[in-house]
Amino acid sequence: MAKVKIQTEENVYLAAVRRNLPRLLSLYNTDSTSRYYGVGDRQYWGWKTIDFANATFQGACHGLARLYKHDALPDFLSKERCLELIDAQIMAVKTVMRADGSLEEAFPYEGSFCVTALVAYDVLAALELLNGVLTEEKKQSCLEIVSPLIGYVKIAEETHGFISNHLATSVAALFLWDRLYGDSVAVKRGQEILDRILAQHSDEGWFSEYGGADPGYQTWATVYLAEIYRLAPSDRLKETLDKSLAFLRYFAHPDGSFGGIYGHRQTGLYLPGGIEAFARENDDAAALAKFMRGSIAEYRTVTLDAIDTPNLIPYFNAYCMAATSCVPLQPQSKLPAEDSDNPFIVKFDRAGLVVANHKNHYTIISTLKGGAFYSYDRSANA
Repeated sequence: MAKVKIQTEENVYLAAVRRNLPRLLSLYNTDSTSRYYGVGDRQYWGWKTIDFANATFQGACHGLARLYKHDALPDFLSKERCLELIDAQIMAVKTVMRADGSLEEAFPYEGSFCVTALVAYDVLAALELLNGVLTEEKKQSCLEIVSPLIGYVKIAEETHGFISNHLATSVAALFLWDRLYGDSVAVKRGQEILDRILAQHSDEGWFSEYGGADPGYQTWATVYLAEIYRLAPSDRLKETLDKSLAFLRYFAHPDGSFGGIYGHRQTGLYLPGGIEAFARENDDAAALAKFMRGSIAEYRTVTLDAIDTPNLIPYFNAYCMAATSCVPLQPQSKLPAEDSDNPFIVKFDRAGLVVANHKNHYTIISTLKGGAFYSYDRSANA
């Protein structure tokens, strides 16, 4: 991956990352004499209120490696110390891994398909970013740690629901494993999962999250779909992502918030990494990215500062991705929420969503959630 000069002035993502680094770094056991050295779940290694570790925390190595690669570390974190922390986080994956190569999030011996894939991807992303920095011996030792995770993802299935963002994470991990290690079986498995994601994608533009549309989680899925597109671009995936971005543009609100109770999972999440990745080539992405940068700067959406601790690491990594791809944008079009001069009513029948734009209001109604709705009074800015 080529090193690029990142935009530092008015880079809302980088500012948020630097504000939150102390919070994030405080999670990790930094006692090199401890058996839990590098483990990030403080409830497990520190407070000892649970007898298993949420392995999601080990994925911060990705965001840290991205900051290292792009010379974006704050003054209080040296490059040498950053590499030590990355190494500790990766090595600690062995500490929290089960014998079958699986990791946990919510309960012991869970065998989490999502978190196992997530940590595998994050470690591999860190290794790719640090190519030429790590010794060959260190790289191989890290790949040996990831190998059981990939082995688990190759054979495991997530059966409690069809969750596009989880599945996209696994595809990104499998494709990146092949790039770094060389594994045709991983590619075949990854392509099979990707085909399932695309087959479930609605022609209305949304990816299935437990069988419905959720704009918040769709931004999360877009982070990993953008990585898949980088690793294995295809016309089919590009066309699907263009439709997805055209769908997402309706769910940024005039007050700067995004998504909400009308979504299938009722989330107001906004993860910017994938949106920013496409902002230079897709005008819907550019319009959404520019609008939401202002929203993040003014704390009008769920930001990295506000996200709960279990979701901190994926949010942190998405912000690091956005920070290191942030460029000035001049979209050709406005988001619907910004344009009160062009009234419309758009219906997404299969998603059960109706969006109405008027000079006096912007309204989103869910027909599948008992009529749950958001309506913004433009004249009162509320």
